[in-house]
Amino acid sequence: MQQRRIPALLSFLLMAVLALPAAHADEQPESMRDLKKYKFVVEGDDYEYTMQIVDKKYGLIGNGKDGFIKYRLATWKGKEIVQINMIEGVRKVKGVGEALKKEVMRRHSGRTLLSDLVSVNRSRLLREWAKGYPHSASDKDGSGLSKVVPAMKFEGFNYTITPKVASSGIGGRISMEMEAARKGRDGSIRITDPIALDKILATTEPELIRAKDRPKTAKDVKEDERENKDGAKKAARYLKELADDVADDEGVKERDLLKYLWKAMDDECGRGGSDGSGWVAKCLFTKKGRSYVVKSRNSRSSFYLNKKMEDEAEDFVDDNK
Repeated sequence: MQQRRIPALLSFLLMAVLALPAAHADEQPESMRDLKKYKFVVEGDDYEYTMQIVDKKYGLIGNGKDGFIKYRLATWKGKEIVQINMIEGVRKVKGVGEALKKEVMRRHSGRTLLSDLVSVNRSRLLREWAKGYPHSASDKDGSGLSKVVPAMKFEGFNYTITPKVASSGIGGRISMEMEAARKGRDGSIRITDPIALDKILATTEPELIRAKDRPKTAKDVKEDERENKDGAKKAARYLKELADDVADDEGVKERDLLKYLWKAMDDECGRGGSDGSGWVAKCLFTKKGRSYVVKSRNSRSSFYLNKKMEDEAEDFVDDNK
C-alpha cells in the first residue's frame, strides 16, 4: 500500500519540532503568557490537521497526548467550514487550548467553525441548561451559556447549538456552529432544538436536574400506574361501602344507589368495569388522607372522591324518598 507523502516544507517543520526537546512536567510554563517566542506548527494530510505550539525555551508545549487541536477543512451545506474534531489543552498550562483555537480561527477567518461539544464544554453546557429544565420550544437563547462554556467565550460570533438525540433515545451529540457576527453586532447563541437538549440532559446527566423536575423512568411510570390502578379499585370498594351505609340509614335500595354512584364515576372517568380499574383510562387517583383526589388526565378538573360521592348519594336520597 502506497503511503501518504508529507509535503517537503511540512516534513521540514515536523523534523524541526522533533529536534526540539519536549518540555518535561517541571519545565512547563504556567500559562501562555510565560512563553517568550513561540510558533504554531501544523501537521496534516489534507484530511485532518494537527496544530501544536512550540516555544524556543520550553520546546513542544504538552507531552504529545495533550496541547493540540485536530481539525479538517471541508464544505458543509454550501459553507466553507473548519470542522474541529478535538482540542486538548494542557492542564498545568493555562490558555493553550484557547490559543490554538484562536490561531485556527485567524488562519481560516472566512470559514465557519463546526465542532461537537465534548468533555468540559459539553458538561458545563448541560449543567447550565439544567438550571431551567424543562425548557419550552420558545426558549432558544441559551441564556448564561456564554459565561460558563469555554467554547462560547469568543465575542462577536453567532453560535448555533444543535442537539441530536441518539437513535437509542439515550444521550446524543451536541454540535456547535460558530460564525462571525455582522460588524457592530455582539453576536448571539441559539439552541435549534431545546426539547432534544432536554432529552440528552435527562438521559445522560439526570442528577443535574432538580428531583421534582426529573422525568420519570419506565420503572417509575410502571409503579405509578400500579398505584393508580390500586387507587381506582379502592374507590370502587368505597362506593360499595357508602351505598351500604346510606341505604341502611336512609331506607333506599342499596343496589340502585350503587348503580347511581357508579354512573357518576363513569361520567367523570369512563367505564370502570366490574372493579373500577377501568377508570384509570381517563383519571388519576392520588391518595389524600383517608380518601383520594381524582383528576382528569385530559383537563385540570379534579374532585375529592369522598366529598363528591357523598353529595351524589345525598341527591339520590332526596330524589327517592
